[in-house]
Amino acid sequence: MTYREGQFLSIELPDGEIRSYSMANAVVEAGEIELHIRLHPHGKFSTIVRDSLAAGDHLKVHGPFGSCVWPTSLSADERVVLLATGTGIAPINALMEAAIRSGCENPMWLYWGAESRADLYLYDRFEQLSRIYRNFHFIPVLNAPDPDPDWDGERGLVQEVAARHHADLSSAYVYACGAPRMVAGAKALLTARNRLSADRFFADAFESSSTAVPHVAETAERIPIIVAGSGKLEANRGTTLMETLRDARLIMGVCGGAKSCGTCRVVVDSEWFERLTPADRGEKRLLRSLEESGPWDRLACQVVLTPELADLQISIPL
Repeated sequence: MTYREGQFLSIELPDGEIRSYSMANAVVEAGEIELHIRLHPHGKFSTIVRDSLAAGDHLKVHGPFGSCVWPTSLSADERVVLLATGTGIAPINALMEAAIRSGCENPMWLYWGAESRADLYLYDRFEQLSRIYRNFHFIPVLNAPDPDPDWDGERGLVQEVAARHHADLSSAYVYACGAPRMVAGAKALLTARNRLSADRFFADAFESSSTAVPHVAETAERIPIIVAGSGKLEANRGTTLMETLRDARLIMGVCGGAKSCGTCRVVVDSEWFERLTPADRGEKRLLRSLEESGPWDRLACQVVLTPELADLQISIPL
């Protein structure tokens, strides 16, 4: 698999459910991929990993996905602020490995938040890197209500700590990976208070596509849509086009609507395209990053189905 640091892959479980994980290492010629997986006590994939998965077993993997990658043009004096919570450190670690390998001298600030010191499982690695590379700064943050009494580092939310340290982010790039609440909070805070341009905010807050968007009751008004090659489907009013196509197993919808995978890309009939709510900046950016994207393409996760879209005509790229 050829990928760019900051992207993620998805593992398909035997029953068709999807679990997504970011690559945690920079690309290597040997093709090895490192993932950081939190083992939940009763998690479906956690149970497989913990109890039955063995060396030599096969997994069905899709990808790579995502546009949370290093900027193609970066002047030497531009800051890069990296925010992570939990295993969201995985893509950040890959980005950092790639930057160090390329000889990047830009100022880099890493803020990593967790509930306890033990959860910062790469703490020693980042501390060592901060001593070796003068342009790299590591700021660990504990966000638990009752943190370790011996902790002498930062406390609170990573985005708020970063906001205090960087009053003006107008010429910086910010990467946020981890809990969706942190990612959303970081974007809102830093663009409103710290002059960060939305075009310079990158994130990968993907969620399980099977639980990311709740379904509307079957008694809701039904909206017909027409899919080339698959005929007419009926969707619940107020849901997204992605949900209907995913439930019909026509697409994957990996990120559940977070605009970070591109697996729900559809081609809208030209006569219908202008009737849709215009794509926002995040959707446009992801579509531009997809090699096969065309002028009539949209992300199905961003198309909310209303009565005005009855008989919407689309096709699904091969």
